[in-house]
This record gives sequence, structure tokens and C-alpha cells, in this order.
Amino acid sequence: MKHLPNLLIVDDSPENLIFLEAIIKKLNVNLIQALSGYDALKKTRGVELALAIIDVRMPGMNGFELALNINAERSCDKVPVIFLTANNSNEMDIFRGYNSGAVDYIFKPVHNHILLSKINVFLDFYDQKETIARDAALLKESASELTRVISALKKSEEKYRSYIESAPDGVFVADETGRYIEVNEAATRITGYSANELLKMSVPDLLTFESREDGLANFDIAGKTGTSKADYMFRHSNGSRHWWTVESVKLSESRFLFFAKDITHRKELEESLRTNQIELEMQNEELLSSKRKAEVATRKYSELYDFAPTGYFTLSKDVEIRGLNFSGAQILGKERSHLPGSHFGFFISKNTLPVFNSFFRRIFKSKSKEICEVMLETDGGHSKYVHIEGTAVENGEQCLLNVVDITERKHAEEVLRESEANLAEAQRNAHIGSWEWNLFTNTVKWSKEMYHLFGITPDTFDGKLESVLNVLHPDDVELFTKCLHGDSHNISVPLEYRIIHKDGSIHNVFTEGRIEFDVAGKPCKNIGTVQDITKRKVVEDELKNSLEQLHSLTQYIEKVREDERVAISRELHDDLGQALTAVKIDLGIIKQNVSDCEVVIKINKVSSLVGDTIKTVQRLTSQLRPEIIDDLGLEAAIEWYTKEFAQRNGIGIFLDIDSGIFISPDASLIIFRIMQESLTNIARHSMANRVDISLMRNGDNIYFRISDNGVGITEDEIKSKKSFGIISMKERAASLGGTFEICRENDCGTVIKLIFPLIKSNHENPDL
Repeated sequence: MKHLPNLLIVDDSPENLIFLEAIIKKLNVNLIQALSGYDALKKTRGVELALAIIDVRMPGMNGFELALNINAERSCDKVPVIFLTANNSNEMDIFRGYNSGAVDYIFKPVHNHILLSKINVFLDFYDQKETIARDAALLKESASELTRVISALKKSEEKYRSYIESAPDGVFVADETGRYIEVNEAATRITGYSANELLKMSVPDLLTFESREDGLANFDIAGKTGTSKADYMFRHSNGSRHWWTVESVKLSESRFLFFAKDITHRKELEESLRTNQIELEMQNEELLSSKRKAEVATRKYSELYDFAPTGYFTLSKDVEIRGLNFSGAQILGKERSHLPGSHFGFFISKNTLPVFNSFFRRIFKSKSKEICEVMLETDGGHSKYVHIEGTAVENGEQCLLNVVDITERKHAEEVLRESEANLAEAQRNAHIGSWEWNLFTNTVKWSKEMYHLFGITPDTFDGKLESVLNVLHPDDVELFTKCLHGDSHNISVPLEYRIIHKDGSIHNVFTEGRIEFDVAGKPCKNIGTVQDITKRKVVEDELKNSLEQLHSLTQYIEKVREDERVAISRELHDDLGQALTAVKIDLGIIKQNVSDCEVVIKINKVSSLVGDTIKTVQRLTSQLRPEIIDDLGLEAAIEWYTKEFAQRNGIGIFLDIDSGIFISPDASLIIFRIMQESLTNIARHSMANRVDISLMRNGDNIYFRISDNGVGITEDEIKSKKSFGIISMKERAASLGGTFEICRENDCGTVIKLIFPLIKSNHENPDL
């Protein structure tokens, strides 16, 4: 806080003091008044004065003596003095005044403006002096701060180097092009390259061909978003491939930081990096320059230490926390500022505290990296499993701890154990076993249910593949061996084979497996499952026999139906048809012998009715057994039937039939019946006005196709168990040894396709 300058006025006349006070009170000063020299010395002892206005002629101690006494006690900062004197002062008095410290004279009577002007000049001088003094103090303070910052800079550099070199993970710093500009010892260890070799390389040089595109993409992501995290496959200097998890942090536009951990044998979850910018305020240009240097070192230390994905702790030999990063505070569940000075052992659970104590003693005894896993107890009753790696530093006076939260991994392991137990129970209930065949050691590992399926016990199974072959049915050994030693790159290898139990019973099993590969891309093991399908095979055989019997019965019923149709057709044609023809002839004879007109009219009506009945009998006879098939063949039968169908239903039918195809009468009748059923369904349901029918030969197969432009059949109608017409057509197609398909075509209309093998005969060529 700035204090008011002190101004002393001395005069033996109270009236003069009052007069001077009235003039000076307009100024922003602390006024000290005295009626004598002795009073003035008493009031100003130890007080810093900006100016003294003293009357020259005073009893006891005149003004000159007072000025000398005031400045005699001030060795450095002399008090400027303005003397008040009469106009009759001689030169000797003025000379004495200047010798005693006078800087100016004012003659009585005093002029107000002159006095204020002179006082303001000296007050300005005083302010300048105070400013210079404050600047000098600030400069001295800045110099001290500069010294402290330089010392902190040196310690930060040392601590930064210590943490970088002792970090268990590989640390890489790269520029905006991906070229490495700084690496630690762990980076050289996991890559196999020396530091000088790595500093000549860039990010793509370490990536394998498969991971190069993803690696460069994530490098771009880090440049745009500030961070990225991904797993890549890297190439070691010896040519082997290793999986790393890499966390990337954008430090600036031209600097990127990478944490790399070798996860070839396991992948660990890492905590995300949090960024925090530490800015130092600077008060002058010289401190700003030093501050920039300190900021570079502090940023390196802060970003690599404070925001590392794992917790870092510095502990004393007394297990006292000397330092930690933000991740460490997060693991302990405390504010970072509250933890320094705390005992790290307070956070260890009682059950695992002996493990930690033993681990902590080994750190200082062996002076090498030590590892342990313990449980932490944080506020709120929460527990965490942590993996700790420790190394002694500072000549064995302190140690560095790298702490990783593995709670999720522990929970995952527990879930895995429960899953394995549940899997074993599920396998036992489902009669499914699992196996694993190590291709390197040629040993087989079984689940518990496998022993039950194969009828052996763990005591009698040595894990060799040859022992598995001993329980296989002799007829299936070759098939089993060929399947396992075939193309090792087949991911799925389904196989059915038989095994023989000790009691001689034969069991059918189904196995399916897949090949797994190591990091080098070589097959390393074959894993899969085995299921006992003996009961299923019995059911399948019974079902197959039942289906075969059903097909045979269906074909037999169809043959009986056709035979009955032939018999009915013949009876209608031979008996009813001939009888109706005789009736019509008799009516004609009667008509000739009748002269009554009314009777003739009735005879004509009856004769016409008989004629229509004869046509109906002929139509029914043709539908029951189209004799045209036997007489002229399938092509003529199709043309005859479709012509009549088109006239009867008003639907246009277009035929595309290859000539010269010989199809047996029985097969022709089946095709004719399928066509009849299809056209009947079209007339009833399709609302079509066009039907296309094609019959052609392609190689050794006959293709028969019927399509319409109606509303189209639905999937539900195709799959319906009540679609007896479709079922009948499928059965007829099966009797020909062919395939039958019905479906919608382009969301408009229905298509029926029949494909069956051509039965060659001498009838195909009339010259034979």
C-alpha cells in the first residue's frame, strides 16, 4: 500500500503555522507541524521526510541549526529544506542556509502559488525517488526469482530425465512429420534398435505393412484431436513382429508424444491422458525469457509424469509419499495436493500389507526392479487391485513406483473362472466337450466332458494325438487324420466320425474346430468342440426311413389315382359316351318319324342336351387321361389344353416349346398335371392376363417354366402347410428325380420352375 509523503513545517509563530497549513492542506501529504527546532526533531525522529519548510529565525535553535540536526541523523537520504526568511536577509545567511541543506528560499510574506509550486516540485522528486527505490526492490526480487527458477529448471530437467529413463514403457517424441526426435531406454529395448538408429527413423518405419495405414491414420487423428489410442503390429529389429498399444498425445503443432507398451502376450487397459497447461506469469522481459526455458522443461516433465496413463509415486524409505502424478492421485481416490507427506501403507489393505512390505524391502535391498500385486482401500469402502513396479533412485534414498489399476482385469479373471465353471456345467448337460490341440508340442488338452464322451478317464489319457486315434472306429481313422492334417489354413473343419467305448458300444460324434495363429502368422493351435450325436443319428435314420416310405406311398397313391382316372375315363368314353351317342342317333330316327311340330321341338332340345353331355363327357375324359399325350405327345397336349384354357378364362397364353424332345408318357403326364395345377391356381388367385410357358432341353436336363404377370404369391403362401397344390407339384417333381421351385418374380407375378434329368431313349432319334 502506498503511504502519503511526510511534510514538515516549523515556525515559532502559531499564526504562521496555521497560515502554512491552510495553504498545504490542498496537497495529498501527511503534514507534521512544530513550533520549535527541538519539537521538530522529536516529532521527525525515525520518520522519512519528503520536504521540510523551516523558519530561519527561531529562538533556541534557529532554522539553519535545525536543518543540520535533521540531516545529521540521515546518512544517505538528505531531507530537502525550504527556508522561510525576511527580505532583508544578507548573503551570509543565505550561504549558511545552503550549507545546512537548503534547496530553496521563500521570502516573507509567502505567496501561496509560489509555495505550492515549489512544494509540488519536491513532492515529484520524492515520488520519483520512491519509484526508483521500489524498482530497485523489484529488480532485486526479480533477480532472486530468476535464481530460484533457474534452480527449479535444473531440478525439473534432472527429474524429467530420471522418470523418462526409468519409465517401464517405451517413450517416443516425434515431430509433425512423424520423425523421432527423442526416445528413452525402454524404447530401444522393446524395438531392438539403438537410440541413434531410432532417431534416424519415423513412425511408418516401425509399423508392419498390415498396421501402417491404421498407424498413420491415428497419427493424423492425434494431430487433429490432440490424442489417440490404438493397437498396432510393430516390426522388431530382429524381424519378429510384436503387438504394441500406443497412446499418442499432441504436445504442440510440431511435437507429438507416444507411450508404447509391448502387449504381445497380453493387452492392458490404460487410463486416458489428461492435459493441463501450467503457465507462469512474468513481470519483466528477462524473467519472461527464463520462464520460456523453464516452461519447456516443465511441460516435458508435466506431460510425461503428471499425465502418464499409469500412477507414478516417489516414496521415501519411510514409505512417505514425496511426489505423485494425477493418475496416482486418481488411483488413491484423493486430491493430489492432500497426498504428499502421507504414508503410502495406509492405503494398502490389511490382507495384502505384508506382501507390500516385503516388496518394499526388496526394492532397496536388490536395487533392481521389483513387482507385486496388492489391494488398495480408498474412501467410501471401495477396493482396487493394483500392479506395482518399483525401482530405487537417489542413491537408494527414495524409490519410484509405477502403479497400474488392474481391478477390471481381476474382475475379468473372476468372471472367466465363473464362465469356465458354467461352461463345464453346460457341456455336461449338453453332452458337448471342447478340446485344444497344440501344434507345436503335438499335445491335446480336453475339457471334463470330453473324457465322458470318449469313454476314458484323465488317468488313462496322456494328451497325445495318437491316444485319441486309439479310441476311433478303425474305418474313420483315415478320414480323421486327413481332416486334421489337411489345409491348415481352413478356419472351420466340421467332421462326423465314430468312437468305440471300452464296453464296445459305438458312438457317433460331430466335431468342428478352427485354427489359431501366432503373432508371426503361423498356425499354433487347433481348438474346437465335440458333441455326441448318437441319438440324433438314430432319429435321423428313422426320419429318413419314414420320409422314404412317405415318398414311396405318395408315388404309389399318385399312380393309383392315375390308374383310376384311366379306368373312369375309359368307362365314361366306352360306356357313357357310346350310350349317349346311341341315344342321340335314336332321337334322330324318332324325329324323322314324328310329324307333330311340338314333339319335334322337344326332340331337338333333348338332342341338343345329349350333344352337350357328350361334349362334357369328352372333356372330362380328356382331363382324367388326356389320350392326346399317348397319341401325339406332350407338346400337342400342352397346346390343346392351353388353347382351351385361354378361351375359357380369357387369359393370354404364350408357348415356347423346343421341338423333337422325347419325354416318356409317364413323365409327360406328370408335367401335364403340374401345368394343370399351375393354371388352375393362376385362374383362381393371380388376377393375371398373361401366362408364359416354356419347355426346353439344356444338355441332359429338361427345363419347364410357367410364369404369370399377376399379383404374385407370398412367402407365407409358399411355406403354408395347407398349400396342398404346391406340395402335390413338389412330390410329382421328386418322382421325376428333379427339383421344383416356386417364387415371386420382381415383385410382380409368380414363377414355377421344374428341372429334371432327361431319360434318353431310342425314340429321341427316329432313325435309330
